[in-house]
Amino acid sequence: MADGGQIAIRGFLVQTLIALLDAVDGEKTWLSLTLEPSLDTDKVDILWRYPDRIKAVQVKSTQNTFSKADIETWANELAAWKEADEYELLLIGTPASDKVASLRKVGKVKVPKLKNLDLDAFQEQAAHRLDKFLRRHGFPPGEADYRMMLAEALCKRLATYATKGKELTNDGLVKLLKTWIPEQSPAGRDVVRNPNLVRIIRIYVSAPDDVLPERDALEEVVGSINRTDGVERGFRLETLQWKTGITPQIGPGAHSVIDAQTPAYEIYLGILATRFG
Repeated sequence: MADGGQIAIRGFLVQTLIALLDAVDGEKTWLSLTLEPSLDTDKVDILWRYPDRIKAVQVKSTQNTFSKADIETWANELAAWKEADEYELLLIGTPASDKVASLRKVGKVKVPKLKNLDLDAFQEQAAHRLDKFLRRHGFPPGEADYRMMLAEALCKRLATYATKGKELTNDGLVKLLKTWIPEQSPAGRDVVRNPNLVRIIRIYVSAPDDVLPERDALEEVVGSINRTDGVERGFRLETLQWKTGITPQIGPGAHSVIDAQTPAYEIYLGILATRFG
């Protein structure tokens, strides 16, 4: 993929994570958010509606440095859209100087303190904020890994909404979470499912050593599915391989040892290239 494409994808992911961070921030009472809203300007990346105001946000991220001239240009372009009550320019990256780092406002556009371009850190922050958000709305928070997967699933949903300029309301976010983690109790009452109780789908992987890159790619695909569709639909994929899951024994034949220690599985996946075994 060309560098330009990677930069564009990274920039979109950054603004999606920023939107999620604010959405689950318990200190902020918002009515709705829209990523990539359909407006008569392309300078608004996130449109927030609060009970008493509308806020237009533009997110800029770069691995290079931000100059004062660039910041002023972006701020003026954002403020040229007159329909908001509040404007904010979020900068993700490195300032060109201490003077740029201390810049907090350009005209009526607020410029919060710059954040480092660290996607993993943003995801961890989102998972941390989800803890309080889930508790506040009556959901069990689960373990940190679960909240991380839930944050990634929410990012995926926000990205889908962004392709249509679709608005997500605060109530809609809560309802979405309810569809992801509900369970019917024996008494017929709706209760929240323990996030750790998910359906395990085991995949037995048979692959010789000449397909190591393919085996590594499989683990990445499985991890991605677990963090997105797995969270949304309540399942987790687990891969089984005899080289990593079998304890050697003295006496019985190799195949007998493998068969005796191989647990039940739902999917068999064979990967072959130029050799067997």
